[in-house]
Amino acid sequence: RDWVPAETEADANDCRRLGIAVAGLLLDGQPMSLDDARLLDGWHAPEPHGRWTDGAARIAVAGARTLGFSVALRGRYWLENDAGAARLMA
Repeated sequence: RDWVPAETEADANDCRRLGIAVAGLLLDGQPMSLDDARLLDGWHAPEPHGRWTDGAARIAVAGARTLGFSVALRGRYWLENDAGAARLMA
């Protein structure tokens, strides 16, 4: 899932497409920096609380056995039902 803050929050002016904000990453149990070169496309610039994905982030993990992560924040997005009515999900 992804969302745009400016589309779900009345006072927001952030027009980025966001997925989740990752607070930390572990690759084979070892901490991975949020500005590591193995974070490929789909990542926004690091921020104080973590690093947002765009909903389709990629990580180069060739040879690794495990990947762990902690989520700092998630967003709100619209769900549409069969009748075309939308509701905001948190």
